[in-house]
Amino acid sequence: KISRPCLKEQLNLCLAPCVGKVTKEEYFQYVQKALDFLDGKQKKLLESLEIKMKKASDNLQFEEASEYRDKKEIVKLLIEQSGCKSQASRFAKEERKKQFSRKALLELKQILNLEKFPEKIEAYDISNFAGKEAVGSLVVFQNGEPSKTKYRHFKIKNVFGQDDCAMLSEVIKRRYIRLIKQKDYPDLILVDGGKGQLNAALKVLEELDIKNLPVISLAKQKEEIYTKGREKPFHLPNDSVSLHILQYIRDESHRFAINYHRKLLRNTFKVSVLDNISGIGKKRKELLLRNFKTIDGIRITNVDEIAKLLKIGKIRASQILAKINYLSPLC
Repeated sequence: KISRPCLKEQLNLCLAPCVGKVTKEEYFQYVQKALDFLDGKQKKLLESLEIKMKKASDNLQFEEASEYRDKKEIVKLLIEQSGCKSQASRFAKEERKKQFSRKALLELKQILNLEKFPEKIEAYDISNFAGKEAVGSLVVFQNGEPSKTKYRHFKIKNVFGQDDCAMLSEVIKRRYIRLIKQKDYPDLILVDGGKGQLNAALKVLEELDIKNLPVISLAKQKEEIYTKGREKPFHLPNDSVSLHILQYIRDESHRFAINYHRKLLRNTFKVSVLDNISGIGKKRKELLLRNFKTIDGIRITNVDEIAKLLKIGKIRASQILAKINYLSPLC
């Protein structure tokens, strides 16, 4: 202990435990209130001060009631300031994001020599596995931000076998036959792939007599950019904001395509593979999928587990497992 408290006590900024003006228990009550405030329990603190203020007032202790009232006002002010800071932080973060997107798009406009600012960008990708359940995806970005309500999936209808360029042609043709009437074209089309994919997209637009619509392709691994009228691709620096936004959009189109493709594959396997195996009826099918979750889960298990689960012999279990592997070897 010391003989007298410092200036903070006189300014009501400290309880002066150093001179014994507050007990240990009282001090830690205040500590707990501070923790409650920081934990977001401001309502609890305000209610506590309201009760104490009313009790002091009822006991005609008006000076004490006045202190509780002032403390209530201070807490309310702190809550308001805390909310403002949080809102300001969110606003600042959003503004930084907008500024980054605008800078990236402006840089992209200059690099690609675009006539218009690329406010609206459409991106396309194809996903298939050896031609199975092939799908295409369309994602739309507005001012550098995904516009998810405008995303679209396409099931490939007219291409058989693994021909990504032909699949891309089908998707873009189906999309732009609809857009011709609306005339709601994007400022830039981005396709996932190399020169073949770029030429496939350009050919479709030419057939539909859609002119002056910029198209580029972005190939994975080396991140090569292909454009119309340019024989060889070019690269952007790894720290280029315009490259980052192209990668972001391209990766989003890839994610959207592959998720849809996987969903179709799962549905196909659930419907067809187990249904085509003699000796597996509805109950056994449900039992297998409930225990092993997926066809892949069944494939990686051993004969003993299948025999035990289905209550069949090992030879029969082995035949079932072999049939599943035969029907879905690429699952």
